[in-house]
Amino acid sequence: MSRIFLHIGLPKTATTTLQTDIFPYLNEGNIKYVGVRQPRSAEQNPLYKIIYGAIRNGENIKVVRNEIITILKSDMSLLLSEEMIVVSEPQVNWHVKLKNLSNLVYGLDYTLIVTVREPVSAMFSYYVELYSQCSKEKKSFEELALRDQRMEIFHYEKFFHVISSLFDISQVFVKKFEEVIGGDVVDLYRLFGVQDKMENIASISKHNSKKSANGYVYTKKKLNISCVMRNLLSRTGIADFYFINALKKNVRPLMATLDNLSIGVTKMAKPSDKEFEDLRLHMKKETAAIDRLFGIKYE
Repeated sequence: MSRIFLHIGLPKTATTTLQTDIFPYLNEGNIKYVGVRQPRSAEQNPLYKIIYGAIRNGENIKVVRNEIITILKSDMSLLLSEEMIVVSEPQVNWHVKLKNLSNLVYGLDYTLIVTVREPVSAMFSYYVELYSQCSKEKKSFEELALRDQRMEIFHYEKFFHVISSLFDISQVFVKKFEEVIGGDVVDLYRLFGVQDKMENIASISKHNSKKSANGYVYTKKKLNISCVMRNLLSRTGIADFYFINALKKNVRPLMATLDNLSIGVTKMAKPSDKEFEDLRLHMKKETAAIDRLFGIKYE
């Protein structure tokens, strides 16, 4: 029986690069790619939807497992890639999804692939992605990085403790983000047994990069007039007045129209070098953990 390869992210660790420039090109011979197709708005593989649905909801695990076994018995390996497996959502956190995944592949020949990145850089990139949500929660980057469940996955000591409790740690393959974007992926080809097909793989492209200038990072989220008006009302405290709340019902159609009028992209203040340095000192035990477990070094 063949093997199932499970790439679970982490987010902001070149997952889009892998899902765009490498994994789809392995979808030939005896490897079947059933992971995310980028962009996510594209039509997704039906089997991907079934597998991820079982992981997310914990339903139909036995049925989906039997379907996977049938494919593996046909001498076809499966490659699943979905970083949402380790993304906490309001309905289900990453611990539960990993538990469901372990139930799905227990006893099968699997390799769990985890891509990692220097944790502070990874958390800041993720913070930029979550900025519109976090700004409403009034959470700073430091608070989110150190104490928010969404960032626990970048606290590698805790994350890999959970991984080792659910999976055979000898079946875990860890790859550095910096190597992926640098095109150093020979070990991945070797893992999949496709070294002879390297020339057919697409070149590595740069995905999801963010522009920054003058101490700000642009989030790529569209800035519209209604957003400016809401922020202004919130900052001045006028939004708390009774007559403003009474007006909201009457101006909703106008605000909906203004939502579609883009005047740029939102930007956020970048933490100082001192703040980054302090966080990296705090996260030293996390980088020490992946060095101890997998020989992955970050200074």
